[in-house]
Amino acid sequence: MQLKDKVVLITGGGRGIGRAAAERFAAEGCKIAICARSEGELFGTAKVIEEAGGLVRPFRLDISVRRDVQRMVAQTVSDWGAIDVLINNASVLGPSEPIATYPPRPGKR
Repeated sequence: MQLKDKVVLITGGGRGIGRAAAERFAAEGCKIAICARSEGELFGTAKVIEEAGGLVRPFRLDISVRRDVQRMVAQTVSDWGAIDVLINNASVLGPSEPIATYPPRPGKR
């Protein structure tokens, strides 16, 4: 698949897997839209991509806020016409508990 000029939106793009994916897709010539809650990590990733000659749009937001996600998607489509690839790397976690205390799924043991 030819990736040059594809638009890639990556949630959780400030660090870890999201950052690595953003940098790799940018190296392939993709336009990158990333979001993260941490401004420092977000803009750190954006800076690395820009310094390597890539095109990136960082959005500082929390994916649990629907209107912020809608704004990011609308702005990305407005800027670049489409979103070709979505990597939904960020998550909204429930309560932090030890795995042993999670109840089994119904019908599963």
